[in-house]
Amino acid sequence: MNSARQIPMNAGDSLPHSVEPEPHHRVVHRRLKDSFAPSYLTILSVIQAVALADLATIVAARYQQFTIVHWLLVLLTFCVLIIIWNVYTIQSNVWDWIPDVRDAAIPFVTGALELFLNHTIMLSLFSWLLGLVGIGIIGALGTWHMDRRAEKEPENARLLSLLRSHHRLFALYYIGSASLTLLLALISYTGSIEAANAVQGVRGALAIGIVLLTATGLGFSVLISHLYLRKAVVYARTGQPPGSRKTHVN
Repeated sequence: MNSARQIPMNAGDSLPHSVEPEPHHRVVHRRLKDSFAPSYLTILSVIQAVALADLATIVAARYQQFTIVHWLLVLLTFCVLIIIWNVYTIQSNVWDWIPDVRDAAIPFVTGALELFLNHTIMLSLFSWLLGLVGIGIIGALGTWHMDRRAEKEPENARLLSLLRSHHRLFALYYIGSASLTLLLALISYTGSIEAANAVQGVRGALAIGIVLLTATGLGFSVLISHLYLRKAVVYARTGQPPGSRKTHVN
């Protein structure tokens, strides 16, 4: 004898509850937002590939004329390409919104400045530093643009409140770095300090000092980006800001 008891069902329970279809405008909205990161990274990857190939071409054609300072400029330019890729990858993965022409313009302008940076390696230290100033200005404008666009989407509100202070830090870094680099550019211009100067001379030593100081500034950019990503990752894993007593990362 089967001891299982039949549980009577009400008429309303005889069929599973129907699932309300998602409104079509929400489907379109989600589709538009989902296109942001893939489109952005595709554009940026093409631009970075062009800039890297251009840098390699310049090195292959002129490396016999390079001094130590030239090689340092090549190394720092290569690092700039990596840093820009890292920053934009982090931001496009953390945030999403409906892209427009402004989102397309920023990576193209950045790419143009990268090409300028490549071709000033052999031109003059002053021009190379001016290229970095331009990249710093674009970085500050890009941070402001990212903050404004992210706040338009309600789902970004909590994470934005957590990272907004870091956005200010990014902006201050870019502005401060651009100002310091501009000062170094003026020093190199007025002192006729060039990468082609002999290393053992006073101007050669000053050129190396300027380049190393610039490298230190780029290192701070990497550190700030790492801390930014860490905050976002901890929040994604725990739902709590870093340092909270409830934070526990598996």
